[in-house]
Amino acid sequence: LPISYPESVTAVPAVIALMFFVCGFVMFPALISIIHAGNFIAGDQEKGVLLLLASKPLQRWKIIAAKYLSFLVAFIPLILASLGLMYLLIWAMGIGQAPGGVFWGFFVWILTLVIVYTSIATLFSSMTRRPMEAILATLILFMVWITVDFIMVYLPKNIADVLSLFTLSYHAQTFSSYISGGQAISLMLYT
Repeated sequence: LPISYPESVTAVPAVIALMFFVCGFVMFPALISIIHAGNFIAGDQEKGVLLLLASKPLQRWKIIAAKYLSFLVAFIPLILASLGLMYLLIWAMGIGQAPGGVFWGFFVWILTLVIVYTSIATLFSSMTRRPMEAILATLILFMVWITVDFIMVYLPKNIADVLSLFTLSYHAQTFSSYISGGQAISLMLYT
């Protein structure tokens, strides 16, 4: 005999699948930025390029700012391509088509994640001698933040409300909800 489940139980796998689908497209640019930004200072120091740059009459903060800003400008097309692919796959799966505000809300959300993780990886890169140490330290912090975001679903509401103020997803979702008029927030509640 086939088992019949209530409608709310059968809807859960679809929500979880959408959660992991959207989360994958959001986290891919963040992971790429961590790997690349971890190489900013420590990689140049390991190769000897930093010594050459430091011998020029440039202030050190300008060197770091130029590397950081050039990376972000070059990274925006990757974010747009990732979002375009995500929307194309959502449309191909028959889930629907989102309005433009949702697209720009996701763009701001991913850009916020990329800026924060690039900043943290750059900080760790300036504190370590090898790029792998900076990348590993940032990935550990990345995994802790992701774990805290997923664990909050199981915490009591009052504890989760206080703890959410310290998560990156809360602030990124706040920024993107301003851009999309609150429409993007409905898809990001589960990521």
